[in-house]
Amino acid sequence: MEIAVLEQISQRMLALPADFPRPWVTLKAGVSLDGKVATSGGESRWITGEAARGAGHRLRALHQAVVVGIGTVLADDPQLTVRQGQPQLPGPARVVVDSTARVPLQAKALAPDGSRRLVVCGSQAAPDRLAALAELGVEVLQAPTPRPAPEWFLPRLRQTGLASLLVEGGPRLHASFIAGGFAHEVFLFMAGMVLGEDAPGWCGPLEGGTLSQAPRLCLSAPVRVEEDLLVHGVFAPFQPSRPSSPSHPIPRPAAP
Repeated sequence: MEIAVLEQISQRMLALPADFPRPWVTLKAGVSLDGKVATSGGESRWITGEAARGAGHRLRALHQAVVVGIGTVLADDPQLTVRQGQPQLPGPARVVVDSTARVPLQAKALAPDGSRRLVVCGSQAAPDRLAALAELGVEVLQAPTPRPAPEWFLPRLRQTGLASLLVEGGPRLHASFIAGGFAHEVFLFMAGMVLGEDAPGWCGPLEGGTLSQAPRLCLSAPVRVEEDLLVHGVFAPFQPSRPSSPSHPIPRPAAP
């Protein structure tokens, strides 16, 4: 099925100046009605239905790279490929953010299929792990700090030619993009189920405990995707009060 707010993403990307130093960042998650991405025991396949998962593959096809954290790789071993609709060869680049480069070499995200594969790691990653990744043809971006921060690796991903990223989790990675002001929009595919307080949510902790500090979004009209619901929003511009805040404000979305 065609979803207008999804197909219009390339138009929204045009809001960025040609010299914008970072990629367009879209966050995406399949969640329960209470915003959870898995049960308390870690079961996550599948929360949403086939149509919503197909729309998620379409989102991948509309971006130049798909990004996940190491926790998602270890828990789910996702392929991060486009497997719905017209085959896309090569597909979007696959990026794993992994501070210590402990991603298994046999992980599906690193499978050699013609698509670019990148690992973003920190300064304490073991040299033998980096050498093993390089031997597989994986590009490595190593930050000068133990934990690679978005303000460091986003400009470098842009310099490698990646102008748009679809970030599929996990919660800590989503939170880091939101907290830094680097996320432009969110797609949440919501299923009609409730998983409860102990289940992990799609976004990790954010600094600031008041409503005035909460990041705001301009919401589109909800869309039914067969049995599920798509909630989409574009982040309103905000500047975190810290030195690493973005040098370019996020463009204000047009009124729906």
